Amino acid sequence: VRAIACTVDQKSITAIRQYTVVEENVAFYVSKNGDDSNDGSYEAPFLTISNAINRAKIISPAIVLVAEGVYNEQVRVAPGIQLQGSFSTDFTIQDGSSSLTHIEYTATTEGTADSPEAALIVEPYVTNSYLILGLKISITTDLPSGYYAAVMFDTASPIFAFNQIAATINGASATGYGIYIKNSSSSYILGNYINITGGTDLTGIYISGSDSEKKLRSNTINVLAASGNTSGITILNNSNCEIRNNVIHGGLGNSSFGIVINTSSVGIYNNTINAGSASSISY
Repeated sequence: VRAIACTVDQKSITAIRQYTVVEENVAFYVSKNGDDSNDGSYEAPFLTISNAINRAKIISPAIVLVAEGVYNEQVRVAPGIQLQGSFSTDFTIQDGSSSLTHIEYTATTEGTADSPEAALIVEPYVTNSYLILGLKISITTDLPSGYYAAVMFDTASPIFAFNQIAATINGASATGYGIYIKNSSSSYILGNYINITGGTDLTGIYISGSDSEKKLRSNTINVLAASGNTSGITILNNSNCEIRNNVIHGGLGNSSFGIVINTSSVGIYNNTINAGSASSISY
């Protein structure tokens, strides 16, 4: 099984863009040419990511490897599961520029402020021993109101690296997030590209709760338009974060900020910030 290695220590994240053998985990394969009645092996992959994760949970720790293509489903990542995408159809190459795996979800149910409706949900107790990498994850909704996120961490702390995030929130009174994180400890958010547009209030990365340090590094965040308040990153309620080497465009809303913070436990280093109509950093 080939996968990108990711090394994490207390002070830095190094993503090694080379192939290494993953020996410690059982692998399940997903392909647009697969079938959910298969066994999920290399020779007989599953058709849906959700089915692969459900099977992987039985024998976790396990890794789910997903070939290129568009997968129209809501995905829930369970503890003990790694999820990696953008493999070629024969699983010999992992390259998001030529073999993109796209999780595409249309929300038809309104989420709440505490639990947005999301395309990819990382369930409680997923730790930073587990990697989510190489995916495009998008959510679209035409519902007039409610709360929506492309990705939600629910008391989870994965390594979330080199993904493309898109949220198109068309409701006039809807609130949207690229990544919504609540009560997460020691998450690593690395090298992701986030685009979010539409709605009333929009945030690229929203973090609330937990005093364990989270690292946001080398992400590109674009909040493209909104009629209300927008921010590239919002950090609330005693969240401890390091924000380093990101490119942040805070949006085009009535009040658009690069970073909004109401806690003192945040370190901000070497970011490029375009706030829009308001300040780069709001405390």
